[in-house]
Order: sequence, then structure tokens, then C-alpha cells
Amino acid sequence: MSDKKIIEKELSIGPVHPALIEPYRIRLFVNDEIVEDCEININMAYRGVERLLEGLPVEKALLITERVCGICSNVHAWNSVRVIEAGLKIDVPERANYIRVLINEIQRIASHLIFFGHAFEVVGHETFAMRSFLLREVFMDLMAYIGGNRVMPAVPVIGGIRPRADLTESLKRVISERINDFEKKYKEYIER
Repeated sequence: MSDKKIIEKELSIGPVHPALIEPYRIRLFVNDEIVEDCEININMAYRGVERLLEGLPVEKALLITERVCGICSNVHAWNSVRVIEAGLKIDVPERANYIRVLINEIQRIASHLIFFGHAFEVVGHETFAMRSFLLREVFMDLMAYIGGNRVMPAVPVIGGIRPRADLTESLKRVISERINDFEKKYKEYIER
């Protein structure tokens, strides 16, 4: 039996750190380079967007809300459209809702992967950082295939989705193949 004493270290990142995109604080509890626990404290960053939107035509307001964040633009556009649809009692076709959810989930995963990339970089794991950014490319490409742009795909519109975002059978196959490739690569990275 070894007499080696294992010491748990606390790694505190934030609330303001060059690697963090938004102001929040992460506390990692690390034991021999293995994260054993994590505490995340998310704070709100007020930007005053609501004030900017007052009195604007709806079309212009939607352009601004989509640009609140370049990394997760779809969720801002989608929620803005949902508020308008609820207020005007507009029913959205089921297919459009599915496509809205799909693009949102694709962008959410891409957002998480960029976070992981930066987090790994901060703690000194350059290899894992680069792997996270590489895996993220799958989802950036999927956003481009569906929405026409890698960043700010602008899929949701009042009452549905943009016509360019409709899913053809060939596009469904591409999405499925790319996600399967991602899953294989992801598992391969975990096993290393």
C-alpha cells in the first residue's frame, strides 16, 4: 500500500477571465488531474437590448435579437419569434417546430463544444481544446447546411421557418451521417 497522500486542489475560474465569454464563475475540484466535482455560478449580463427594441418595427427587432450573441443566435431569434407568435395567437406547423428544435440543438451542442474547448485551454489541456474545436466543426457545418450560414443561421421566422431551412431527404441523410461520425469520433477521444 502506498503512503502517498492525495491532495484535492480547487481551481477557480472567473467571474471575469479572458477565456470566459460571459461573466460566470467555475470552481473545479481536481484530484490527480481528475475533476471530482464542479460548482458553476452563472450571473446575468444585462445588455439593455430590451430598451433598444422599444418602438422598432418587428422585422428590425428580430434582426437585433438574433445578434445578441454570435454563438447562440438561434435561441434568441427563436424566443423572440415565439413571443410574437404567442401574442398574435399564430399557430406554427409541427414540421417547422421540429426544424426549429433541430437547429437549436445543433447550435447548443456547438456552443457547449466551444465552451469545452476554452475550458480545456484554460486548464492547460491544449490537445483536448483542439479536439473540442474540431468536433464543433461538424455542428457548424450542419448549421450551414440547414440555415445557409455557419453563424447566425436565422431559421425561425414568424409563423414558421425560412424556406431555405426545409429539410430534404438528402439533407436528412447528411445530418444523420455527420452526427453518427461525430459520435464515433467523440467516443474515440474519450477512450484515449
